[in-house]
Amino acid sequence: MVYEDERPDASVGNVAFKYEQPSVSVDTSARYASHKVIGDTTVRQKIGEEADEISVEGVCTESEANDVDALTDEETVEVVSNRWNGEAHVASTSTRPITDGGGKDIDGDFIYRYTIELVEVTDTDFEATGFSFFGF
Repeated sequence: MVYEDERPDASVGNVAFKYEQPSVSVDTSARYASHKVIGDTTVRQKIGEEADEISVEGVCTESEANDVDALTDEETVEVVSNRWNGEAHVASTSTRPITDGGGKDIDGDFIYRYTIELVEVTDTDFEATGFSFFGF
């Protein structure tokens, strides 16, 4: 039996990983307002959703680790993965050797563990910055 991985190769911004399927975690939440009805129960009304928070963790080569470190310089990045796709702000990145003293993969590349924390870009991000497509 031949196993074909049909998931898209993961990438964050300009970083496409040698080890293509990192762990992607997604946190979502919604906003609610509570209304106390006189003589009755409290009613909850959904009034919107918070931006998704995405965490990407995996193993990368040394050159990819350098690219991950530079992601916080970008305004936004495009995220492609099997779990979440879209535009996001890079909140933080972390890269560290896979073992104390470093470790190499079978190709002789030094390898690192990385974590990239991202926050979904929403329509309100443009409104909050005063950005306008019409120039006023």
